[in-house]
Amino acid sequence: MTRKKILLFLVGAFSLTQIKMIGYIGISELIMVLVGPFVLVKYWPGLKKDGFLPFLMLTGLWVFSAVISDWYRNTQLNDSLRGVASPIVVFFVTCCLYALLRDDIKNFKWAVVGLAVTMVLSTYVVPSGTVVSYAETYGLDIAEVAQEKKLASMAVFNSILLTVPVLFFLSLPGTSLIIIVVMAGYSLIQGGRSAFLCYLLSAVILFVGGRTRKQINRVSKKILSLAFAVLCTAFVAKEVYEMAVIRGVMGDEELKKYEQQVKSKIGLLSGRSQIISVFYAVCDSPVLGHGSWALDLKGYEIRAMEWLEDDEALERYYKIGRVGHIKGHAHIWQAYTWHGIFGAVFWVYVLAVIWRTLSKRLGVVPEAFAYLALSIPALLWAIFFSPFSDRVQFCLTAVVCLLVRRIDVLVRRNENQYLGVPLILCNSVNHCSGYGEAKMREV
Repeated sequence: MTRKKILLFLVGAFSLTQIKMIGYIGISELIMVLVGPFVLVKYWPGLKKDGFLPFLMLTGLWVFSAVISDWYRNTQLNDSLRGVASPIVVFFVTCCLYALLRDDIKNFKWAVVGLAVTMVLSTYVVPSGTVVSYAETYGLDIAEVAQEKKLASMAVFNSILLTVPVLFFLSLPGTSLIIIVVMAGYSLIQGGRSAFLCYLLSAVILFVGGRTRKQINRVSKKILSLAFAVLCTAFVAKEVYEMAVIRGVMGDEELKKYEQQVKSKIGLLSGRSQIISVFYAVCDSPVLGHGSWALDLKGYEIRAMEWLEDDEALERYYKIGRVGHIKGHAHIWQAYTWHGIFGAVFWVYVLAVIWRTLSKRLGVVPEAFAYLALSIPALLWAIFFSPFSDRVQFCLTAVVCLLVRRIDVLVRRNENQYLGVPLILCNSVNHCSGYGEAKMREV
């Protein structure tokens, strides 16, 4: 096992094993932030040549926008430092992961194994900062919250099983698909509707694809059909969920939740009703943002609940009796409402990278196909519907997508050097991962 493989495993294994400084930060994140400037200087020529400059520049603009927004809004120093931490961590984690993966992109699998380990550690050994904060806020036992918090067991179970298709899809495609379908069913039973939808979509992508470049490229060539499949998958997920919850498979609590949501103007998306309050907040400050951890002093959440005619939510809100933070509850909306237009532009660029990967490059590295098929649907959902938390996981997906793009460019140009590292090219149209497949030659 090489040094870089060990480091990639440790990066994943300690990404959610967090310590508290001003806010909570993963041990591996902190180390990468500290060594990141040196890595940036050493690998700057490679980062530029490999097309990472736009990603890093937009991350830097996000940092700049965060500082300006917090200064203008007179954000408290503690909140400002916590808010600007996310783009700074993304910047340096991306640099470090690039340095570890540039020689052999297949090594990303070691980080995936580490991410499965960190999920276990953050649930049963050293709870993450989110769990600790929740427990402290409500005066609960931290260990119990970590293990009993909704969907915790599902996240651990799925993270462990997820390593099988990521590591062995090319040799065990049938088994991998069965595991993903089982994960989808288990997620549904546990009440994880978003995970259920994402796993179904991943199964569709893997089923349409295959084990060789030519087969996988069918997914990219049929991207419009895949978009239609996404809609069908969402419809199937909705129907299966409704059938399961009405028949009592998911318990009385989920049934009550479902009955409340179907009465909402936005239906099952009422669980993501923050979208409405975010719309009000963005319209109020479309360029500058409201600052990190901004308080909802103008009542955006109340206006959203009134528009939704959600009397129960309004009653709970007034019962709490305190002003909460503006809730972005999504990668892109959180960045936009806090830090303004440059926070949103960064995530729009990420969406463009994801789209190009899906429509052009899924088959460039067959060894990464299963990982991309599983991580991209989850990332797309998170960008629009989940708060930004697992930064190492995001950066790993982004770095793999950007390296796949670079390998695709080099293969198309038939260049024979990759930043001083011999590039493995293909003689066969059926096998072209960029690295170590049969019928390949080293230039």
